Amino acid sequence: MLKKTMATVLALGYVLSPMQILAETHSEQPTVTQEKEVEQKESSSLNQGKEAEQKEQAPLNQGKEAEQKEQAPLNQGKEAEQKEQAPLNQEKETEQKEQAPLNQEKEIEQKEQAPLNQEKEIEQKDETKAKEETVTKNIQQDQNKAQEVQAASVAQGSFIDVPNTHFAYEAITYLANKNIVSGYGNGKFGPEDNVTREQVARLLYVALGLQPKAEYKNPYHDVSNSTTMFLNEILALTEAGILKGDQDGNFRPKSPLTRAEMAQVLKNAFNLKVQAAHTFNDITANYAWANDAISALQSNGITVGTGNGKFEPGATTTRGQYSKFLYETMKLKQATKPELPTDGDKKVGWVQDHNNWYYFDQNGVMKTGWVQVDNTWYYMAKNGAMKTGWVQVDNTWYYMAENGTMKTSWVQVDNTWYYMAENGTMKTEWVQVDNTWYYMAENGAMETGWVQVDNTWYYMAKNGAMKTGWIEINGTSYYLDTNGAWLEQPILFGKTIVVDAGHGGKDSGAVYKGIFEKDIALSVSLKLQKLLENSGMHVVMTRATDTFIELSDRVKISNKNKADIFVSVHVNSADSPAAAGIETLYNPDHPKSNQVYKLASAVQKSLIANTGGKSRGVKERPELRVLKGDNQALPILVETGFITNTEDRLSITSNNYQNKLSQSIFEGIQNYLSR
Repeated sequence: MLKKTMATVLALGYVLSPMQILAETHSEQPTVTQEKEVEQKESSSLNQGKEAEQKEQAPLNQGKEAEQKEQAPLNQGKEAEQKEQAPLNQEKETEQKEQAPLNQEKEIEQKEQAPLNQEKEIEQKDETKAKEETVTKNIQQDQNKAQEVQAASVAQGSFIDVPNTHFAYEAITYLANKNIVSGYGNGKFGPEDNVTREQVARLLYVALGLQPKAEYKNPYHDVSNSTTMFLNEILALTEAGILKGDQDGNFRPKSPLTRAEMAQVLKNAFNLKVQAAHTFNDITANYAWANDAISALQSNGITVGTGNGKFEPGATTTRGQYSKFLYETMKLKQATKPELPTDGDKKVGWVQDHNNWYYFDQNGVMKTGWVQVDNTWYYMAKNGAMKTGWVQVDNTWYYMAENGTMKTSWVQVDNTWYYMAENGTMKTEWVQVDNTWYYMAENGAMETGWVQVDNTWYYMAKNGAMKTGWIEINGTSYYLDTNGAWLEQPILFGKTIVVDAGHGGKDSGAVYKGIFEKDIALSVSLKLQKLLENSGMHVVMTRATDTFIELSDRVKISNKNKADIFVSVHVNSADSPAAAGIETLYNPDHPKSNQVYKLASAVQKSLIANTGGKSRGVKERPELRVLKGDNQALPILVETGFITNTEDRLSITSNNYQNKLSQSIFEGIQNYLSR
């Protein structure tokens, strides 16, 4: 069974900004501007005629044994367990292009054949059972077309407030897929919000691939762990000469970044050169300190200003604008090889010869195998020529971009999608990306349609995302469990569940530091509603908005709908800030107390297992109105955490943690009904 977990939502915070930043200490990242496919021929002028007969040295984590992750490219001595065939040996032509995860509007008419030497067709051996014959028949039908499949986005950059018509859509999507930026955790990015100086520090820290140090010198009066989440990032960027505070020794982490500051930061971070003086008419003497930086941005095509010959140096920079500026700067640096230092006739750094690139160390020695340059990995063949495309090292496949850089995350090759791990290794079988599961074939190609894994059937949407809940294919309905497995007879179908979001309207419930219990309860309840409905249950909400409902009326709603289960969602509070944890309440005097206790126990067990929270156990609370015996359903009440406890409060206000809570309550109900 595939066990799903919720991925932690990244905090967006990357906004840099220094007042008047002068240092230009960050070295450029070498890349290759090769727009055409490179067909590597290992006959370079430096080492012609020799075939590479030995394994190449891998690039990552030399000398360390990988314990749970994919084998890093520097672990030469380890036998690779993957048996993928070379994606370069594509001997079969594909009859139809597969739908890419980022291109969801095209119909998939046929799965693409594996690009590796696959000359044997997989024969299904489990067609003896009637239910598998039914599924197999549908597989054959649905390989050509699938109806009403809801596509889920592969890219992190799918934000509800950033449509594909937004001026920064491409930039935000690219940076999000690189894990450089993220949203607020509610599906929004906030492109029109101002970017702050501390956010910029975080963003640049990630974009530049800086490594943390044990200790930094702190020159600022207003920067500490209590004033910013990004202390190390600010100090690291300051030490590198990229960021700078004001004349009073303050960094002002919460202050917005002006456009002039933005220009100076990007110039410092990426060592931008001025190609020509700017032509803006609004750069006054007050902004003379940013004159070169603004010129660098305009002359390198990173900005064209705001119109009418203006740059507006004093205006604040929005999150969308900064994403666009950073994206354009990164593209510029990836398109240019660095200038090469020389020592007489000795070559040092990148050297191009007959359309091939080579790399020489400080001693003039030509490098082969894995080479790391400015935190980026390249692979040099036996004759020293830089490799592009598919590269196999120690039986493991990697993909090198046209500029030679090692690819990670999603890669599209000849209309087929592959997923490369953080260390560059090609993934097979199950892969989880941004809380979504995908299945990669033995040759690494992303699967769509019906997939059988360990005698269990799953259905992958057009973009490869694993489907759950009810789906309809060619007029036939199927139910896929929360872990994606097809269930012929789902146990939850037809059950009625009342989800009761505690408090509401004039009744705020517990309140602490501007946080209301009623809001958290409603958010978790709405997430639970969606999970239950997707499972085939009939869900009734006592409230779906911020409205006040009498307690007795909540019971009437339950009885009127003949509910099987009644779940009330709340948040706890206490005088002592040390009080913490999750508890599930029930009424031992209820006519169905035995079943109610078992339901409460199943939900509590699931909550603790999935969240890792402190368990306060299943508790008796017969006096609570919604749990009394006149509620004919099986009523329980879940206290999700303490709003008065710092750790609990940070958790229950987090979108990611609320997803875990709703998933846990759902699984608890499911486990109870499955017993």
